[in-house]
Parts: sequence; structure tokens; C-alpha cells
Amino acid sequence: MKILYIVNYFPPSLSAASVIESKIVEYLSNFGHELLILSPKELTRSSELKNGKFKQDFDNYNIHYSSSFFKYPFSFIFSHFENMFKFLIKLKNIFIPDIIFSQFHPHHYASVIGGYLSRIMKIPHIIRSHDLFIVDQEEDSLFYQLYNYLIYPPIHKSIYRSKCFFVTTNEMKNHLLKFKKLREKKIKVNYNGVDTNLFYPYKNQDTLKQKYGCENIIIFIGTIIKKYGLHNFLHTLPEVLKSYKDTHFILIGHGPDINYYLNYIKMQNIQNQCHFIGVKPNHAIPFFINNSDIGIGRFSRSKYVQYCMPTKCIEYMACKKSFLTTPISKDIVNNNDTGFVIRSNFTQKELIQKLSMLIEDNHLRTKLGNAGLKKIQEKFKWDIIIQKLNKEIVQE
Repeated sequence: MKILYIVNYFPPSLSAASVIESKIVEYLSNFGHELLILSPKELTRSSELKNGKFKQDFDNYNIHYSSSFFKYPFSFIFSHFENMFKFLIKLKNIFIPDIIFSQFHPHHYASVIGGYLSRIMKIPHIIRSHDLFIVDQEEDSLFYQLYNYLIYPPIHKSIYRSKCFFVTTNEMKNHLLKFKKLREKKIKVNYNGVDTNLFYPYKNQDTLKQKYGCENIIIFIGTIIKKYGLHNFLHTLPEVLKSYKDTHFILIGHGPDINYYLNYIKMQNIQNQCHFIGVKPNHAIPFFINNSDIGIGRFSRSKYVQYCMPTKCIEYMACKKSFLTTPISKDIVNNNDTGFVIRSNFTQKELIQKLSMLIEDNHLRTKLGNAGLKKIQEKFKWDIIIQKLNKEIVQE
């Protein structure tokens, strides 16, 4: 089968979304499908590795990026239109797809363009959500609130015009089925997964502890932006680190608010216990997780986070590590079985108490880590997830 795959993020971008999309492409190509990927170049270039270029590790696919003329945030819209026109003018007669597959996100037009091409070419259009599925503007600036207000209607329409819509959690599915226009749609759950050949428990996990001279390490991986709630966690960090001198904090990632976090750490005089590692490629992340003890998930106070499946949390679980988060999908953590969940309107006292429990109780961390790894083996291995997705695509 020939699949035209329209995405917003793809390697060499280092975002979680691009890692997920590349895994989907890898497995679908291994199933014998031929794929053509259309992706914006501007977002890809912004996260390129400094040392070396992205290597194509699998066959049966080609990538066509847009130009980098349209800059963020307008690349979310116009880069996809550019790719659509390039496809219709240059590639339509060379690559004739049997189906159009697109990545859904409430801020970009990949699924919208997928819908347009589906109607033009009269072939099925299937959408798969990455993680977020609804506009959440509680902490956005007035400009972004207006921007999202204008662009969201056609993105939402792309869902109910599609042949099938895959979401990543049962909470997402149940929420969408509340909408009258979506009740008759094929909405199915297809989890985000983790590569267990890459993310697994290491035997030697003391390298960083020996380097930093500490007993415990707390780790956060992801985009460093206030909207995702990391500052809610960071404001409790000075009291925790001053109480536990043998505990250190590792921060991996980058984002628009990085200077705020670095300045706050310096101002609180805890820089000797905090280590900013910067952006790391996905294959390097397991080393840092395995050398840590407690993972930090989402700390957003938004009600919509409870529908989501943060990639970082399933990566912690695959490495048999406990984690602390505000409510996320119960598909990942239910009744504190694989990690500690605190309410979204938590107080600083509650957060410090839960974090202290994890620091002090190695037996508890081991128990949560074992449960997390077991759940990964049962539900979140990529080969199982994409095998199910492949069957659904072929049936459509």
C-alpha cells in the first residue's frame, strides 16, 4: 500500500512528536508499505543536531520538506499548504497514494491538508493524534489566543470529515464522543509507545551519581516552557534540595523559558545541585533516565492534561523508574500504581511531601518502577502498537 503521510514534526527535529512519527514510519515501512512524508522544514531545522545529519535508517519511504520561508507560528499553517501544492504539481503523478494519513494537533494544519487532498483525490483520510487534541489557552498570550481562535475550526472539522480518527488515550476518546458530530465517527485508541530495544533498565546506574557526588537524582526531560508547568515544580525545588543535600536535579531539554529557570536556580543558590544538560537525541536519553531515581512528568494545572500521555512518563516506566506528576491518562498511571499523582491544584506542601517520600523510600521507588515496566511490556511496546495500527489502516 502507498501511504501519503502528512506530519508537522519529523527528524532531524528532536521533539517527542518527531520521534513518535519516525517510529510509526519505520514500522509501517517494515510492514511493506511505501510512504511519502510531507513535513515543514522550518520546524525541523530549528532542532537539528549540531554534530551530524539525520540518517535514513529504513527503506520504502521518502521525505519532502517545505521551504523554510514560513516562520513559526505561521509554518504551522502555510508550510502544509506549500507541501500540498508541491505534491499536486510535482509528485501526484509519481507517487499515487492509496490512503492519506495525517498527524493531528490543535495548532497545525497537517490534518486539514490531509482532508483537502483526500477530497481532491477521492481516497480515504485517516488521522492520528500525537498527544494534545484540544486548544488549551489558559496561559497563552492574547496574540496566541486570537491565533488559535482563527485556525482551530478547520482543524476540528478535519476530525469528523476523516474516515477514522486514532487518539492516544481512552480519556481522549470518551471526551470526543461527547460531541454530537463525532458520535458516529470511528474513534479508536492507539497508544503512543516506547522502543524497548532502546529504553530498558541498565545494570550500572551510578555513573552520574559518582560524577556529581550524590545519592539520588531527580530528572526532567522535555520542552522548557512555563505553560507545561515545570515552574510549579521548580518553585518547590530549593526547599527539597536544601533538605536533601545528597539529592541532585537534572534538566534535559530546551525552550523559550530556559533563562527563567537557570536564573531562578542561580538566585536560589542551588546551582551546585542542578545540572542543565541541554538538548539530547532520543538515543541518548536512556542513559540519563537510568542514572536517575525519580522522573518528573507534567505539572500543568490545566484540566486537559489528564487526557494526555506524556512521552517522558512512558520512557521513565520503560527504564523501571518511578515518577511524580499531576493527573495524566489513567492508561499510564491509575491509583498511583506506576507513579505518584498529585492533584492539579496542589499546594507546595503537598508536592514537597510526595517528593520527599520518593526520595526517602527506595523500596517504594522499586515497587513503582517494577509496576511501570510490567505495564510497558503489556501495553506500550511499539511493535505491538503499530501492528494494531497497520491492521486498521489496511482495513480502511
